[in-house]
Amino acid sequence: MALKPIFFYTKAIGADRFLSIDAKQAKILVIFTHGEQIMQTEDNRYQAYLAILKEELVPAMGCTEPIAIAYAAARAREVLGTQPERVLIEVSRNIIKNVKSVVVPNTGNLKGLAASAAAGITVGEAGKVLEVISVVDDSGRKQIKDFLDNKEITVTESQGDLTFDLTVTVFAENTKASVQISHYHT
Repeated sequence: MALKPIFFYTKAIGADRFLSIDAKQAKILVIFTHGEQIMQTEDNRYQAYLAILKEELVPAMGCTEPIAIAYAAARAREVLGTQPERVLIEVSRNIIKNVKSVVVPNTGNLKGLAASAAAGITVGEAGKVLEVISVVDDSGRKQIKDFLDNKEITVTESQGDLTFDLTVTVFAENTKASVQISHYHT
């Protein structure tokens, strides 16, 4: 059976079934290889599937890996309480591969890990999580570029064995703040 897009979300939940959301009709469907079944809200599995969806469906602005870096950087700057003088980004090999040539949204076509961190630090709103750099104007793009041109940003591969692992550490005078995100994007 070929799966038809149901408007919003489909995830494999077993060898012979998929979980789908029909956002237009507010239904959760369990699609089996031999047909589909609409879940009833009183079914215990319904709540379990809702929990999966709430964990996985997070609005994001652009490719999630660079946005996760921007979010971690914005949060680290927030904890530091001031604009950092230098930045250390430690990321898993998988993130390096996925981010090195990706255009970071709202940056004026800047690419890569340093651009992601600079965007989060200079104009990011950590409270917006994966929409951290969703609103950036020309002045903000100039701030990002200036930060990249004038601050030390070091990128290294993390030593752990996790597929998704990133740590952004920001430094100012004798103070530092670190944010680590592992396994998931937030």
